[in-house]
Amino acid sequence: MQGDLLDRGAVGELPFAAQPHAGPPGFERRAAGPVEAGRRGAHLDAVDAEFEPVAEARVADVETLRAVGADLPVRVGEQLGRGGEHGEQVVERGLARTVRGGRGAGHGWNSWSGHLVVPTAVEPTLRRAPAGAPGGQDPSMTETYVTFPEDFTSGLAVVAHPDDLEYGGAAAIARWTAQGCSIAYLLASRGEAGIDSLPPEECGPLREAEQRAAAAEVGVDVVEFLDHPDGLITYGPQLRRDIAAAIRRHRPEVVITVNHHDTFPGGHLNMADHRAVGQAAIDAVRDAANRWLFPEAGEPWAGVRQVLVLASPLSGHAVDVEEAFPRGVASLQAHKAYLEALGGPMADPEQFLRRAAEEAAARLPGSRLATAFQVIET
Repeated sequence: MQGDLLDRGAVGELPFAAQPHAGPPGFERRAAGPVEAGRRGAHLDAVDAEFEPVAEARVADVETLRAVGADLPVRVGEQLGRGGEHGEQVVERGLARTVRGGRGAGHGWNSWSGHLVVPTAVEPTLRRAPAGAPGGQDPSMTETYVTFPEDFTSGLAVVAHPDDLEYGGAAAIARWTAQGCSIAYLLASRGEAGIDSLPPEECGPLREAEQRAAAAEVGVDVVEFLDHPDGLITYGPQLRRDIAAAIRRHRPEVVITVNHHDTFPGGHLNMADHRAVGQAAIDAVRDAANRWLFPEAGEPWAGVRQVLVLASPLSGHAVDVEEAFPRGVASLQAHKAYLEALGGPMADPEQFLRRAAEEAAARLPGSRLATAFQVIET
């Protein structure tokens, strides 16, 4: 049965000329010796333990890793929880996980499933797996955030529903508009399916009005809606086109969007609309710059320098929002009908937002309240 786990096709798809028992760059064959059996049995543990990292990993090894996938979700050289004995990480079909098996199994080329173990000597240039991702583990919650360099003058915030920006992003937007930055909002839907006690034809206009009031609280007076169906927003060319058209129209330097990963920090499941809109916003940045894509949707704009992803499990940057925090709270409070229907801890803007801002500030030196986000360079 264990022999059936050999997946030579998976190995063949990777850019290494790897055959079973052939190691990747940065590794050398381990001297033969006894192997302690682990959870998967002696056969598979023996494969795990056969190779060990060499003293140094070369830059070429990083490039080889990138050839596996341009956006591998693993931060090389960072140990996630139960890492191998040398702190290695594993790249598995675009997902990161720690190595499992017997003693010594924390390093090696698992030819039976196409795993690549990354030695810690490689510079940390690749991303980690999202929190709760299949086969992955939650990122460390103790890493220090980098203060985001606020050298932009225009931004476009692209989210799925009314209230998406207000749950954690509005205070940062209030800070930026106070600094003179011009920011517009683009919402894929009107949130018409968001209140159980109201039919969509009543809920949509109400939530639109609340969103406009929420935006005004943080200095945003341009709020646009795309009228994609709430709860059924679909990733695809039409959504990308609509967002690309808005990018070309507003010509921002920064695009702000909602978490596009499968989970939120801590591992809670993200919803389909957020994932679809967040990913489409990221992709639409490049679409907007390509004159041959959606030529009817305005003149190309290649001026977006960064995408900021709110509520991301891969957040690495943050800004202090202590001064702007009251405006962020007022912005969420503007969703009065929604909050009344919602109930629970999330219906208390002051308490909910303060707790999140304090958690972010704990990782931003010198801050008491902060907003964190993932920065994607374009």
